Amino acid sequence: MPSFLNVRPFQSWRVRTKLVALTVPFVAVVTVLAAWGIHLRDRVILEEKLVQRARSLSTQIMADRQYYTSVVIPRAIELGGSVGEDYRHVPGRFPLPATFVREVSDITAMVGEGYTASLISPWPINKRKGATDQFQQEAFAYLLENPNEVYYRTDSISGRAVMRFLTTDRASVQACADCHNAHPGSPRHDFALHDVMGGLEIVIPMDRYLKEERRGFLMILMWGGGIGLFLISVVGWGARQAIIQPLAKLTERLQRTLRAERGRSSPAGPAGSANEMARFEQAYLDLQTLLDKQQKQIQLAAAPTEQRIETHLAALFDAQEHLHLVIDHAKHAIFYLDRTGVIRWANRRAMSLTTRLIPDLIGRNFLTLLTPESAALAEARLAAARRGEQVPSVAEFEAVLPSGGSRRIEATVATVQEAGEMVGRLLVAYELIPPVSSAPE
Repeated sequence: MPSFLNVRPFQSWRVRTKLVALTVPFVAVVTVLAAWGIHLRDRVILEEKLVQRARSLSTQIMADRQYYTSVVIPRAIELGGSVGEDYRHVPGRFPLPATFVREVSDITAMVGEGYTASLISPWPINKRKGATDQFQQEAFAYLLENPNEVYYRTDSISGRAVMRFLTTDRASVQACADCHNAHPGSPRHDFALHDVMGGLEIVIPMDRYLKEERRGFLMILMWGGGIGLFLISVVGWGARQAIIQPLAKLTERLQRTLRAERGRSSPAGPAGSANEMARFEQAYLDLQTLLDKQQKQIQLAAAPTEQRIETHLAALFDAQEHLHLVIDHAKHAIFYLDRTGVIRWANRRAMSLTTRLIPDLIGRNFLTLLTPESAALAEARLAAARRGEQVPSVAEFEAVLPSGGSRRIEATVATVQEAGEMVGRLLVAYELIPPVSSAPE
């Protein structure tokens, strides 16, 4: 596999380089496909244009020959002239209609980009005007079956690209058929009026058109290349504004946080790396490592508090050996509150009683779970307990549920002391179900 397709080196590239590397092939492929599609479309349009031109030329040539045959020749004969191929050597003789068409075509062909027109036939009097090549043979095979159609295709003559067009030539007047029938060199002597006697072939050079087409193709590629460069510039600028700069700022913020926490410079990423993603990933991993370390420290610091909670719970239930089983499967909700009333621990039953998850309970002041009236009552009890006053161990509260409703609960409250000082409160609570009144008789 080529190195530029290898996944690992690609991942180590900068963000902008990756985007440009992905954009360039896309732009190149789209440009080439678009240019090729336009080239094919232009080729079809060119062929249609050349065929239309050949039709027009054919119509014009046939009209000229018809006029020559029906007007010039009769007038020349009336004046005592004659017609024949040897008109150059015989005074008073005029060229045959076919000769007229051929020599006018030769004059036109002398122009560099001019067309050639030639009358040919499967039954030629002049053997040089027979169907001599594959195109002419295929064309007559088609036209004899479809005399009202035309036959054309692109071809190459003497290494030159041309459009060849062949249409039928019919006996437009009886004199044409009679002339061919009477000629001793004619292979066929049964022509009738309107019969197909041959065809008019028009050959149009395509060099100039193909040159223009190639120039257009190159122009499309150049325009596509220019648009591609502009698109690549936009992608590069957009990557810088939307990805690179925000990512660099975020990486710097992570690194500043690391430096503030560690009290020293933090790594800026892999050595020698210019990859923004690699630097961000390294900063993220360093911050994650630091957070994991701090989490462990917090857990170690909280371990004595959790041990005290378990000790107080064990004293309350007087069942140390079954403590965890009792806590997990206790019938009532159990909360441990610190001196300020903040929930520091709760069992599973507390979730169903308050319809809140444990993470939502821990760190929340217990008073925020109560209605304003119940919160005021609980605050008064807590203040009295902090002052060392005796307060009832059982209390009723109205708890507010996340759904918007409320629930009446009853709690047994125990004060947790250390060295004669209150350090927390332990609540064992359950829902207080109102009695169902009996229906009147």
